[in-house]
Amino acid sequence: MVIAAAAPIASAVALIPLGMLLGNGAGMPGALLLVSLILAVFAVGFVKILPYITNTGAIYAYVSAGLGRPTGLASAYVLSVVYVALGASVVGGFSYFATALMERFFDFSPPWLIVAVACVVIGTAMAVTGVTLTARVLLAILTLELIGLLVVDIAIVVQQGLPAFTLDVFSPSTVFTGAIGVAVIYAFSMFLGFEATAIYSEEAKAPRRTIPRATYIILVLIGGLYTFSSWAMVAGTGADQLVPTVAEDPGTFVFRLSDHYVGSAWTDILSVLNALSLFAGVLAFQNAGARYLFALSRDNMAPRALGITHPKTGTPSVGLISIAVVFVLLSIAYFVADYSPLLDMSTSLVGMGTIGLVGMLTVASISIAVFFLRRKVIGVTTVGAPVLAAILLGLCTYAGIDNYGALTGVPTWWVNNLPWLLLVVAAAALAYGFWVRTKYPKRYELIGKTRI
Repeated sequence: MVIAAAAPIASAVALIPLGMLLGNGAGMPGALLLVSLILAVFAVGFVKILPYITNTGAIYAYVSAGLGRPTGLASAYVLSVVYVALGASVVGGFSYFATALMERFFDFSPPWLIVAVACVVIGTAMAVTGVTLTARVLLAILTLELIGLLVVDIAIVVQQGLPAFTLDVFSPSTVFTGAIGVAVIYAFSMFLGFEATAIYSEEAKAPRRTIPRATYIILVLIGGLYTFSSWAMVAGTGADQLVPTVAEDPGTFVFRLSDHYVGSAWTDILSVLNALSLFAGVLAFQNAGARYLFALSRDNMAPRALGITHPKTGTPSVGLISIAVVFVLLSIAYFVADYSPLLDMSTSLVGMGTIGLVGMLTVASISIAVFFLRRKVIGVTTVGAPVLAAILLGLCTYAGIDNYGALTGVPTWWVNNLPWLLLVVAAAALAYGFWVRTKYPKRYELIGKTRI
């Protein structure tokens, strides 16, 4: 479920080339490795708090326990918006690539809105049936994605040879060149959703053991795959020719590499897997967002209907359907405005979501450190790592805001000011939290309800 949110092939096809073109060129593998290490530092404290707090609200519960209930409430509302934005961005990407596939193979090109609605309806039906069924489908898609990428990577290794894989891509002079801030944010966008392991803590078996293990495995797998694949892209093109080659058409860069090193038939397979990858991403973000809404409802901080679960599967069915409605409404809005599902809808919403999520990881790190300090459980893993993670993630959040226009790729003023919407949501939630504390103290005590 969580790896699906990272959408391996979709990230390799779209985000890595954009990071190279707009960011630091041949230093992209180094940027991906750097982000992997930053998230590994974050994960140390993230999993350390799990024995104290097992809650489907995850970061919502952690922030409530560390920085207080109003701040926790604000984080939950922001994260709900973040996951909806990210899910909608993937709906846009899926619509674009799926429509292109139908035109390519069947000479049939329906309006992308129809494809978007079909994606949402099918995905919601699968999600409501339960995590078990959904996870099986995602695992199958993920396996095919990994094979699809690795075949191209290995073909480049075989034909170019190991000498083409120079360590220069990891040298500071290569990594910290160009627009490193843009490269780092694009790198973060490839890991979106990895923190969602804790969201399933109440549904997992032996969560205190399985969730930390899953978190580290996912970081190693995603980080290793993206770093190696981007390294192969540099080796297959040549560091000097990389940026000009990507600039010809970033969206087809990986497909062109596949044509050259493997063959057009495999490129067709990659195209199909890319659409499947995006579909899996929609499922993952929809599930994550619905569980935050469920946690808010359970704490009486959102309409109680959002806490209704399916009578047989126990999934937050009303939350899943509510998010599906938002996905459809956003798709209609962009379609009516005659915007591209990829260049406008997807880029603008993924930019907003990335900044919001990295910012929330920063707040979560601070919360975890404060949580353990208050309990006088002071150590490298309980306080040191979270403090370091907060500093590093805070710098990355600033880099994202400072380079937001380049991240979205859209010059429209309102699009490039979307992150401010997250601040508005946070401020409103904070005010609501303090109001509830004054008017309804019993409800206030339920905010971020935990098992400590």
